[in-house]
Amino acid sequence: MKSIVIKDTYGLEHITVENQEIPVIQDNEVLVKVKAMSLNQLDLLVAQGAFGNELPHTLGSDAVGVVEKTGNAVTSFKVGDRVATHFIQSWQSGLIKATDPLNAFGTGVKGVFSEYIGLSEDALVKIPEHLSEEEASTLPIAGLTAWEALVNFGNLKAGQTILLQGTGGVSIFALQFAKALGAKVILISSSDEKLETAKALGADETINYRTNPDWQE
Repeated sequence: MKSIVIKDTYGLEHITVENQEIPVIQDNEVLVKVKAMSLNQLDLLVAQGAFGNELPHTLGSDAVGVVEKTGNAVTSFKVGDRVATHFIQSWQSGLIKATDPLNAFGTGVKGVFSEYIGLSEDALVKIPEHLSEEEASTLPIAGLTAWEALVNFGNLKAGQTILLQGTGGVSIFALQFAKALGAKVILISSSDEKLETAKALGADETINYRTNPDWQE
């Protein structure tokens, strides 16, 4: 199988595609044929050496695929299920612990940018039927980060107002979640084109902070 790997030294020019063995799964693991992957700012930071991963290192934190094989002890999935990776495998519920990021895909452990991945069933979640593989692959980091910030930590309620800075993946997910919760959204960006897109997605107020440097007023 092919995997996207950084080797020899850090830097985008040292990213390569290399052949690796298809994983042999254990009793509690699932073999997934990857169908889609999404890129995050995090992937760039890893490739630039921000996490000091031992090289060579397989990149990638977000992937979606179809279950091809399950271990004898697996109960959550069956062959043919469409699944997404769970970025921080050990963080299953409640508040995140300081040790949880140590097993995050692509940073703490080997990444998921491969044609096949073999993972514990705790590291996967079924994706909604109405989403394509490409759409679902954007959920694990950006979608979950936005939800965690707005709902679990922010306790956002209908009628409240939220300010979103920029139009990255987390911000755009937060925009859509906030509107679904009944909140008012103010979003800022330096691009009028991106602000128009934000309006189309439901932003109540938009401000170009470059042409309005005193936007906070």
